Amino acid sequence: MDFIFDMKDQANLSQTLTWFLSKKSLHLDNEGDWVVDMVAKTITHSYRSLQKSHLEVELAYIDIDLIGQYSLSGDADYLQPVRDLQTFITSDLQEHVVDFLVHGSLATGDYVKGWSDFDTFVIIKSDTISDFVKLIEFRKKIIEAQDYLLDLDPLQHHGFIYCTEYDLEQYFSHCMPIAVLRESKSLLKSSTLAVQYNRSQDSPKKLFESKLNMFKQAYENGTLIHHQYEGKYLHEDFADIDTMYQMKYFLAVLMSLPILYLDALDTSCYKKHSFDLVKRDFELEWEIMDKASNIRSRWELNEVHPFIGNEIPVWLQRELGSSYFKRAYTLADAMFKELELALT
Repeated sequence: MDFIFDMKDQANLSQTLTWFLSKKSLHLDNEGDWVVDMVAKTITHSYRSLQKSHLEVELAYIDIDLIGQYSLSGDADYLQPVRDLQTFITSDLQEHVVDFLVHGSLATGDYVKGWSDFDTFVIIKSDTISDFVKLIEFRKKIIEAQDYLLDLDPLQHHGFIYCTEYDLEQYFSHCMPIAVLRESKSLLKSSTLAVQYNRSQDSPKKLFESKLNMFKQAYENGTLIHHQYEGKYLHEDFADIDTMYQMKYFLAVLMSLPILYLDALDTSCYKKHSFDLVKRDFELEWEIMDKASNIRSRWELNEVHPFIGNEIPVWLQRELGSSYFKRAYTLADAMFKELELALT
């Protein structure tokens, strides 16, 4: 491995892999098999060329339990896509993955029917990520498996999240904090993951700053230029109500701020515990976070699953209120200023 290691290069490579393994890349197939082969070869060569980091790392052993049948029986019909995915992994994907994890509220059992994302963490074997033929085979199967995510949540705004065995050897914990991994469950087996991770204080801060800038631009422009759907973006003050998919993304980013804030302070915890820990320091700006939490908790009571169409419900409009970009930016800005003070 003669290539110079760079953390940004590894992050960019991971994003490229995620795109290649998603339906967003299917237009490549229209150009011909040679195009898919070319991209797969580039990705596999890049992973084989990753040099070990010279940064100081810590070794963490993370015990992962197999998700219990009891966890998947609470609402049999609603959780059927999880069981279907589990069957598909066992029969079609096992040769390509070290493990296939579920994290977030589905793993801890405090999900909200119809609202909670189907959060996953797929660890790809070195044999697959270093062999373009195997990677292409895996791509075909994992793209097929993405339908299970939408079966559970038609408004799901992200696909599978990926990691490779290479990444476990030089793992940057801000991408998926160790605290989150510890609460995850496996759809394959009980096991212990060995993760060599580097804790960069600057990277979580930059990640938080990117969310701040996104809210700032949305506030200044009146439009959230992110996660368009059917050619539409989310606008301030419900200017176009046919944007529930976009609204859910906005609220998801908003509700990620507390865990990102704590991670930047090196006090990472599980997401559901982060709100109470952070709220006390931002009482004046926190009202929009409470509104978002109320929308999440009321969704199951007010909406039929599966959600049909893309119109923002009237009750959600009333609960959230107007000027939501401005209010989100105000909170994020206050949190970021506090981060800068704490980290100087």
